[in-house]
Amino acid sequence: MNAHVGHDLAVGVVQICTELGMEPGDPQHHDYNGVSAILQTTEERVKRWLLTGAVNERTTELAGRAMLLPLP
Repeated sequence: MNAHVGHDLAVGVVQICTELGMEPGDPQHHDYNGVSAILQTTEERVKRWLLTGAVNERTTELAGRAMLLPLP
């Protein structure tokens, strides 16, 4: 994700600005930083959730249910 935000998003902003005949500047930089902040917060929350083992518990539960289903 860091590579996407650090590279791909910046390239996309420049590409869109070029297509629209604009120079990337303060409004675009502000939006770029806003997206980065949102992604950082989301990443931290998801990491905490993943570290709880919730995904493993849910995966085990779903696998158990799948084994009870009749084969086609």
